[in-house]
Amino acid sequence: MDCRFTSVAGILVITLLAAACSGSRAARQPGPPPGPAPTVKRDAPPFISFNIPNLHYIEDVARFDTLQRQRLPDPYEIRDALETIRLMGGKVVRIYVLSVKKATDPPDVIRHVMGPGQFNEAAFVSLDQVMAVAAELGLQVILPFVDNWPHWGGVNEYAAFRGKASGTFFTDAQLLQDFEATMDKVLLRTNTVNGRAYRDDPTVFAWETGNELMRPDAWAARVTKYIKARDPKHAVIDGTYGPTIREASLADPNVDIVSSHHYGAARRNLELIVENVRKIQGRKRYFIGEFGMWRAPDSERLFRLVLEQPIEGVLIWSLRGHNRDGGFYHHQERAPFEAFHFPGFETGDGYDEKSHIQIMRSLAFGARHEAVPPIPAPPPPSVIGVTAQGAVTFRGSLGAREYTIERQSAPDGPWAVVAAHFDETRVAYRPFVDPDPPVGQKVRYRVVAANETGRSEPSSPSDEAAIDSRLFVDEMDQALGDRRIDSNVVVTTDHAERCKLDRVRLRGASGSRAVYRLDGRPLSLRIFVCAGRPGQVLELGWSTDGHDLTKLPAVEESFNVPGDDPVNLRPVRVTATDLPPSARFLVLTWLVPAEVGRVEIAWTTAASDP
Repeated sequence: MDCRFTSVAGILVITLLAAACSGSRAARQPGPPPGPAPTVKRDAPPFISFNIPNLHYIEDVARFDTLQRQRLPDPYEIRDALETIRLMGGKVVRIYVLSVKKATDPPDVIRHVMGPGQFNEAAFVSLDQVMAVAAELGLQVILPFVDNWPHWGGVNEYAAFRGKASGTFFTDAQLLQDFEATMDKVLLRTNTVNGRAYRDDPTVFAWETGNELMRPDAWAARVTKYIKARDPKHAVIDGTYGPTIREASLADPNVDIVSSHHYGAARRNLELIVENVRKIQGRKRYFIGEFGMWRAPDSERLFRLVLEQPIEGVLIWSLRGHNRDGGFYHHQERAPFEAFHFPGFETGDGYDEKSHIQIMRSLAFGARHEAVPPIPAPPPPSVIGVTAQGAVTFRGSLGAREYTIERQSAPDGPWAVVAAHFDETRVAYRPFVDPDPPVGQKVRYRVVAANETGRSEPSSPSDEAAIDSRLFVDEMDQALGDRRIDSNVVVTTDHAERCKLDRVRLRGASGSRAVYRLDGRPLSLRIFVCAGRPGQVLELGWSTDGHDLTKLPAVEESFNVPGDDPVNLRPVRVTATDLPPSARFLVLTWLVPAEVGRVEIAWTTAASDP
């Protein structure tokens, strides 16, 4: 899919795709699709499941201070995502393509394809791990080989390896041979985890020639024949672009399955699906490879249409699982739509996350005439680390909707609740911060996960941490009595992907100010801000009375991701240390237009002063 609107500015096909994907959802509610379709006997009940683009290759490392968005998943992340599919009643999952090195990549980037016939074996081992866990859980995987789009590298990157023009991938014999070498890397591979040859592995639902390829029919005919020659046991999907089926795909003897992708106006897309079924007339197997950015009632109409028609299944775009560094991975699609998180959270109410998951579970199990089982109580979380200011990072639990964080202030003392109903999706890529840790004491923390079914056992306690200060945190998502902003400073929630997935920011112009009133002795100040211009972003000051202002020395660090989209804002962390003990007001002054996403003030009370 490329309606994700992750960026490639100035490329015409992306612009056209964005226009195709931007149809109105609210203006018209889809009615029933016209007329009956031909009936084809199914070999198995239709599947209702997710695309998980980053199951084998993470593209969403968006911690503020990271300089690399990509990395390989670890076993916890792979199992969490695939166990989610199992709990959803899914049987099939579609991952994204094999990544290809881009000219703008930093030297240490991880990609599957590093050059013609050159591969990163570690990336393919991650794919092995995905296939092994999927086999263990009784799931099947769809793998598209190459992308039409440039996000992870695709058809144009193959051309660039050879110094050839964009667009020659589908016609140049040398580039086709390079692509065949990549397919061989998978088709002829033996899984390093479970020892299965990919060609013999029933975990493979089908091979897909690529993702949304705008290819000539002759190229598709050659590639599908090549795949079948290497692996005659598995089905082949013609991975074409768009919501309609090509006649050439139906005529190709080496194409077993056709699929279509659907974004934009729901009513028209439902009509197109019925038209596709009529056109296919049972000549090929058919499923919906992607659809998304619809409200729940429209999605339910599509799910039910799939159950009624001779369609093998449907895969919604898209799911992100837990992050090994705490919380979930997040991905902004087109506001208000984000990637789904299981089992659904209030933060996803803008795109009906909880309703989608409830509907999908009901229909996925119902299609197999099975009762919908309750989501089991979550397993215990795992505490990763604790700071001297009471910031607690923990790995989330499968199926958990909320957490209770507890603190112990003596080795054999009682556990006190410091936060109940904590939602790990509220703030992306940030730890929980204890609002009132006991300064000067040694503490431990533990976490309990819960959902509607029950509560987990507590996590193992953290290592002991000596608390040296408290941390005031402003995430800009609520009004605070201790913060005063100028009238021209506005709260913005649009284009979170341009500012490291920070959902809520204060947008100010040059000269705008924000003032924080302090209740204790300040120690240090950190501000996370995104700006569009180079140069200094903020000027900091302090005051005892809120009027007479003294400039505060600060250091600005930029965290531009090499090769990142040029439309994204520049992430800057502004730090000031050794704040004057008499400061009672801290003042932020915008020097350029910028968006402040988080303010952290370390402080102590007078009683806890050293």
